[in-house]
Amino acid sequence: KLYSAKDEDGAPLYSGGPNYIHFNKDINPEFIEQLTSEVKRFRKGKLVWDKKNPGVTNEGLDLMVYARALVAMLNPAFEVILKKLHIKAEAIKAGEPVPKAGRKRRKIYSRVER
Repeated sequence: KLYSAKDEDGAPLYSGGPNYIHFNKDINPEFIEQLTSEVKRFRKGKLVWDKKNPGVTNEGLDLMVYARALVAMLNPAFEVILKKLHIKAEAIKAGEPVPKAGRKRRKIYSRVER
C-alpha cells in the first residue's frame, strides 16, 4: 500500500488535473526536494523505491503519504465542509454574527465495572 500511495502522490505533483497538489509559491524548496527524494529503480528484477541521494531526507514525502492515508481512512465530506465555510464567509462579509457550532458530547465507554 505504501508504494501505491507513493505512485499516486508522484503523478499529481507535476501533471495538473484531478488530485493536483497546489503549493504556495513561497514554499520551502527543501520540502519539494524531500517530496522528490525517491525514484523507482529495478533491483534484482523488482521495481522498488530508492533514495536518489542518501543525504536527502524524505520526511516530506512520508508526510504526504500519511496525509493521503488519513483522508482515505476518515473520508471527510469535503463538499459539506466547503459549503459551511462559504456560508460563514458570506455571513462575515454581510457583518452578521457567525454562530459557533455546537459540539456533540461523546459517550465514553469503559470496560471498568463500577
